[in-house]
Amino acid sequence: MFNIFELLTALKTKVALAASNCTYNNYSSASEQLCNPLKQNNITGLIAHLVQIAMGLIGVVAVLMIVIAGFRMVLSRGNESAVKNAQETIKWAVIGLVIAVLSYSIITILENLITK
Repeated sequence: MFNIFELLTALKTKVALAASNCTYNNYSSASEQLCNPLKQNNITGLIAHLVQIAMGLIGVVAVLMIVIAGFRMVLSRGNESAVKNAQETIKWAVIGLVIAVLSYSIITILENLITK
């Protein structure tokens, strides 16, 4: 019967995780050594990196939504409902961006408290 714990134990003995550059010497083959492709060595660093990526994506989406709403406002040609919809889009994009920045600040503060 297949046992996941036996597999993990076998992998643990066969795999060497390297924090940075992986160099292979004459005594180990490439199949016996697995390089760590991440820049982080712990879970807090990994989470912080993922949050930074997410914040970048959220920022790009928010700015894109503001630009699109600006075009919609300009192209509304005085239509009150179209202008109001564009203003609502801008309002919610800014609110989302503020929430994202505040959440990033909270996560950064908590990370600093945890790692100290």
